[in-house]
Amino acid sequence: MKSKISFFNAGIFKSMLKRFWPLWTAYFAVWFMCLPLPLLVARLQGVKESAVTVVTAAMKTSVEASVVSGFLMGILAAMAVFGFLYNSRSCGMIASTPVRREAVFCSAYLAGVLPVLAANLFIAVLNWLFTLSSGIEGACIFKMNAILFAVNSMEFLIFFSIAAFIAMLTANIVALPALYLIFNFVFLGMEYVVRMLYGMFIFGYSDLPDCVLEFMSPLIYLFTRIGLSATKTAVTLTNWSALLGYIIAAVVFSVTALLLYRKRRMESAGDVIAVKSLRPVFKFCVTACAALCLGLLFFVIISTLFTSLSMSMLVLSAGLIIGAFIGYFASEMLLKKSFHVFKGNWKGFVITIILCIVFAFVCVTDLFDLSSQLPDIDDIEMIVCNREAGGYDVTERSDIEAILKVNKAIIDDRDKYEGLDDTDYESVGYVSLRYKLRDGRVICRGYTLLIDDNYKAYYAALGSVNIVKSCFTPEIPVTVQNVYDASFEYPSGSGELNSISLTPEQAVDFYDNALMKDIENGAKKPHIPETSSTADTDTPDSYVYIELVSIHDAVNEEDTYDSLVIEIDADCTECIAWVKANLNIDLHNIDG
Repeated sequence: MKSKISFFNAGIFKSMLKRFWPLWTAYFAVWFMCLPLPLLVARLQGVKESAVTVVTAAMKTSVEASVVSGFLMGILAAMAVFGFLYNSRSCGMIASTPVRREAVFCSAYLAGVLPVLAANLFIAVLNWLFTLSSGIEGACIFKMNAILFAVNSMEFLIFFSIAAFIAMLTANIVALPALYLIFNFVFLGMEYVVRMLYGMFIFGYSDLPDCVLEFMSPLIYLFTRIGLSATKTAVTLTNWSALLGYIIAAVVFSVTALLLYRKRRMESAGDVIAVKSLRPVFKFCVTACAALCLGLLFFVIISTLFTSLSMSMLVLSAGLIIGAFIGYFASEMLLKKSFHVFKGNWKGFVITIILCIVFAFVCVTDLFDLSSQLPDIDDIEMIVCNREAGGYDVTERSDIEAILKVNKAIIDDRDKYEGLDDTDYESVGYVSLRYKLRDGRVICRGYTLLIDDNYKAYYAALGSVNIVKSCFTPEIPVTVQNVYDASFEYPSGSGELNSISLTPEQAVDFYDNALMKDIENGAKKPHIPETSSTADTDTPDSYVYIELVSIHDAVNEEDTYDSLVIEIDADCTECIAWVKANLNIDLHNIDG
């Protein structure tokens, strides 16, 4: 009769729990001091409003900190429970026991996971007990702590599973944290390096958009996208889908780690890469990373001496080859644990040299014509124009067509713009366009231009009434109910700044019947920065300041603030007339 496969061994599990109890205790102690202890202090203070502030702030901060906590504890726990793989004696002892490898792996895996989950649960229970009388609704408190427990535990499982997978790839205790760190940043880092290289050679190509491979770095992705919103009556967590997606990936990593351990050569203890079939992959990754990073560094240092296309390609190729040489043979030394690696390895390096030259050729010559690739107008949701033009959100189709037309004209005239000195502020200007597409992608283009027809056409397109109105349309509507504070600031004849308070009714009247009319009449259009300083003006520097606040509702109890600063220019005739009629101040004739 065939015996059942056992996936658990109580002896191994208990041994690891006892052996590494300081690690589990330290994890609990750190979390206790960071969260339950401050909450207990807030409760003992006895001031409910103060306690509410402390509780909500502590919970929000803890959700953000849980990403870093999971990242660090994931590798520490994996190094502890899988540490027996990196010592020949302990490997031999485990291999000599009648316990199946499935049971060894699962017992070690559970010994690393369960203590942390238990600590997270205990922390959540303490939080719940310490916040019961904080002034927050009971159901909200329970949900808040349940979310904290779930997020803390899920993020730890994600990083621990990644660390367990890497632990099966390597047989060196020093290499494990190094590979873990590299794995969490290598894809994002390499994409950024490639974007930087493209930005140096491809006309208009900008490295500003969000990286496509950001999701390959769980630490960065979760830290920037997971957040808790908590009030007295409601609590929500943003981006549950990202956590669930990473949990699915964690399951895949864990199962793959188990399969790798079943086939692992125990005598490989001490090797950088324990899986023989993956050594070429490791070698390729190290070579590619070294070539790109060191190649970029070499080019940045040397490229200022050359301006021609051929020399740029030569310098970039040389930098890539130097970096590839270091990475190629350094990885070989790590794999063979020897410095004698140069004999018999040149065939692979020759192929690497060819790949470096091809990559340099693609970058320098823009082989795929990336500089001419612009999105179709039907795919564009919004264009954000930044830098010297300020910040303008272009959403109307007619305005998008105008901006896109200017962008195409700039590309057609690229020959006269390439190689311009972007530090010559008197004769050049900078244009930055950020295309936000309907599918969520972002395409960025940036150009250093002469002060010519294309540059002027860009600013003319930004002078559309719709675009200018959007610049003076805050997120909070300008209504009497929302105006929290308003004032008119103007200099006296002696140069001192005077201030006159405005009522909410006056602020709304100025906004609706003066500013909006001026915009419709063509005022407040953006001026070309290089020429705006010479523009004619016979009005002193004066402006209207309006501070807005949205009163919270039953769902969101946090007040939202916004503000608006409206400078009164010489072409703002309606604004000037309003100030004279309502405040009895003639901006054309201010005396001391």
